[in-house]
Amino acid sequence: MIGFLSAVLGHTFLPTISWGSYILIFLTLVALMLWWRCPKQRAQLMFALIGFMVAQWHAIDGLSKTIPKSVLPEEFVIKGRVINLQPLAPEGFQSLLVDIDSSPSQLSGIKRLRLGLYDSKVRIEAGEQITVLAKVGPLRAYFNQYSPDRRRQDFAKGIGGSGYIKQLINREHRGSIRQRVHDWINQNMSQSTAALMSALVLGDRGDLNPTQWELLKVSGTVHLAVVSGLHLGVMCLTGLMLGRLFVVLIQFLGVKSPTLIQALPIIVAISLASFYLWFGGFGVPLQRAWIMAVCLLIPQLFARRIHPLKRLKVALVMVLLYQPLSILEIGFWLSFSLVWLLIQFAHWRNAFPRWNQLVSVQLFLTLSMLPILLFGLGQFNLGGALSNLWAIPYVSLFVALLPITLALAGLSEPLLVLYEVWASGFWSGLSVHSAIDLHANWQTPTIVGTLVSLAAMVLMFLPGRFKVMSLILLLPVLIPKQNRPAPNEFLVRLLDVGQGLSVVIETQEGATVYDLASKSRSGWFAAQATLFPTLRAQGYRELDLIVSHSDIDHSGGLESTLQQFSVNRFYSGQPSLTGGTACASQSWKIGEVSFQLHALHNQQSDNDQSCVLLVDNGRCSLLIAGDMSSRAEIELLNQKRLESVTWLVLSHHGSHSSSSGFWLDQLQPEAAIASRSKHNRFGHPNESVRQRLIDRNITLLDTAEQGEILLAATQDQCVSDSFINLYPRYWRTY
Repeated sequence: MIGFLSAVLGHTFLPTISWGSYILIFLTLVALMLWWRCPKQRAQLMFALIGFMVAQWHAIDGLSKTIPKSVLPEEFVIKGRVINLQPLAPEGFQSLLVDIDSSPSQLSGIKRLRLGLYDSKVRIEAGEQITVLAKVGPLRAYFNQYSPDRRRQDFAKGIGGSGYIKQLINREHRGSIRQRVHDWINQNMSQSTAALMSALVLGDRGDLNPTQWELLKVSGTVHLAVVSGLHLGVMCLTGLMLGRLFVVLIQFLGVKSPTLIQALPIIVAISLASFYLWFGGFGVPLQRAWIMAVCLLIPQLFARRIHPLKRLKVALVMVLLYQPLSILEIGFWLSFSLVWLLIQFAHWRNAFPRWNQLVSVQLFLTLSMLPILLFGLGQFNLGGALSNLWAIPYVSLFVALLPITLALAGLSEPLLVLYEVWASGFWSGLSVHSAIDLHANWQTPTIVGTLVSLAAMVLMFLPGRFKVMSLILLLPVLIPKQNRPAPNEFLVRLLDVGQGLSVVIETQEGATVYDLASKSRSGWFAAQATLFPTLRAQGYRELDLIVSHSDIDHSGGLESTLQQFSVNRFYSGQPSLTGGTACASQSWKIGEVSFQLHALHNQQSDNDQSCVLLVDNGRCSLLIAGDMSSRAEIELLNQKRLESVTWLVLSHHGSHSSSSGFWLDQLQPEAAIASRSKHNRFGHPNESVRQRLIDRNITLLDTAEQGEILLAATQDQCVSDSFINLYPRYWRTY
C-alpha cells in the first residue's frame, strides 16, 4: 500500500509527461533487479509499479483530450450537449460545459469544452443539444502559489479547452430533470434557501452569492454547503435505516428469507447513494465517496467477514485507480482519515454513554483533523471547528430527511416553509460564529510535525497524564506564522491575473497592494481567485492600497477589497472615481524600505493619470507605472529624477504605445515584467516592445508564460523566480 501511494503521489510531481516514461522504465528495471534479492519487498515493488503505470496512463489519456497551451484560439462549428445546470435568470452571461458530439478534425480527441455565452437573449439549459460557432483555445487558469489549481481540476473533469460562443446556430430543447428541479427550487424559495438547497440537493454552487461564500469560508463550513462525501455518507446511513425498516415490514408480512433480510439494507443504501451521486452532479468528491461506500458495503452484501480496514484499503486503491490526481485533494485525505479514525477508535467510542457518543465523536474527529488542515492549508479556523460541532449534525439530519421532505414538498408546497426555517437557522448560526472571528493562521508543519500532532490528538483522548503530554506535543505546531521579510528586505508577488495587474509587496510590517486586477462583464473579478487567497494565506487582514487608475482591469476588485480587508493607506491616480487620496508626491518608509509615489497633473487620458510606485531598499528597486503612455513616461522623467531600477513592470501590459526606448534607457532595468493574459486580443506585449528589451539585453518575465512572478529583495542580492519554474507539473506545462 505504501509503495502504491508513493508511486501515485510521486507521479503528480512530474514536470512533463515524458519524464514519466523514463521513470517507468527505471522502476521496471529496479523491480526486476530486486525481485529475487528482496522477496519480502515484492508486493511493495509490484504495487509501486502498478500505481505509477496507472497514473502515467491517466496522464497520457488526459493530455490527449486537452488542447496544448501553445495552440492559438480558432473558430469552429461545434455540436454538443450542455451538461451543467444554468441559473434561472442569467445576467448577461452563461458558462456552459458542453460534451461534444461532433467537431472539426482540429478538435479530434477533445470530449468536453467550457464555453462562455455573452449578452444572449436566450437562456440555454442543461440537457439542451446546441450547435454553435465558437472561438476555442487552451484552458485558462491562474498560475499562482495560492490560487485554486483550476487547470488540474479541469484536467480531472475531462475538460479539454475553453472559449466563447460567437453565434448560436441551432438548439434542441431536451429537458433535464436536474434543471427542472433547480428551476422549481429557485421559483418557490427565497434566494438564501434556494442557493443552499441547490448546493445540497443538486451539487450546484452557482446560486450562492459572494456574501454567502465569504460567510461559509470564514466559518469553515464550505464543505457542508457543497455536495461532498459527508452528504453521500449520510445518504448511505439513511439507506441502511430505510432498508432495515423494509426488513421489518417484509418480516411482518411473513417473508423469512435470510438472504433477502441480509442484503436488503445494503441494496437500498447503495441504490440511494447511487441516485444521490447522479442527482448531485457526479462531482469528484461524490465519486470518491461512492467508491468508498461501495467497497465498504459490498462484502456485507455477500456475508463476507472482511476487516473494515482492509475494505478501506481496497476503497483507497479503487479511488486512485479511477482518478490518481485525487491524491492531491485535501478532501481525499480528510475522507479516508475520518473513516480510518472511526474504525480505529470504534471500541473507544462505545465506552461513552449513548447520549454522549455523538458529541464525543464529533469533537474527537474535529480536533483530529487539525494536523491535516494545518499541513494541507497552513491554517486552522478555530471558529470553524466550533461551527462544525453543531453544523455537521444540523446539515446531516437535513440530508438524511431529504428523500422524505422533498416528496412531501412536491405534494404540498406550504411545507416549503420548513426549508425556509431550516436555511435561516443555518445562515444565522454561521453569522454568529463569523462575528466571533476566531480564524487564525499558523506555521505550516512538516510531515514529521504532522505525524507528531496526530499522535498528540490521540493522546488527548486517553486518560491520566497523557492529556498533558498531548498539549506539549502540539506546542511546536501551534506557532503563528512569522514568515515576514527582514526590516531591510521586501518580497514582491506579481500575480498572474490574466489581462490586468495586481502586485503584492510584502515588508516586515505588512503588505502593500498595487492594483486589484480585472472584472468581467459577468461580474466575476479576478482578485477573488488570485489576490484574496494570497493575502489570506499569508495572514494579511490589513494592507496599504494603491489603485493606479480607474480602468476596470486595474480596479476590478476594489469594492470587495474595501469590504473584506482593513485598508490603512489608500492612494489612487483618480481619487474622484475610485476614492482614496491623490498619489502625487507621497512617500513613506517601512523599516528600511522606502515607498515613493509620483503622478502627472492635468492629464486628459485615464492611463496617463496612473499612479507611479517606486519601492527601494537601497540594493534592489521596483518601479510600476500603471498604464502610462510613452508621452507620459517622458514627461515624468523630465519632472522627476528617477534612478536606474532593478525591476520594471511594463507600462500598459507592454503596449506598443508605452515602454519607449528613452524610458528603458533612463531606468536601465535588469528585468521587465509583463502582466497579461495569453493570446490576448491586444497583442501584449507588442513585438516592438519585445525588440526594445532584446536590444538592451533586458530579461522579460511574463505572467502569461511563467505564472506568478516572485521578486526577492535582500541586502545581498535581487532574485527573481516564477511559479511555473518553482512548481512545474505536467498538466500546467502541456
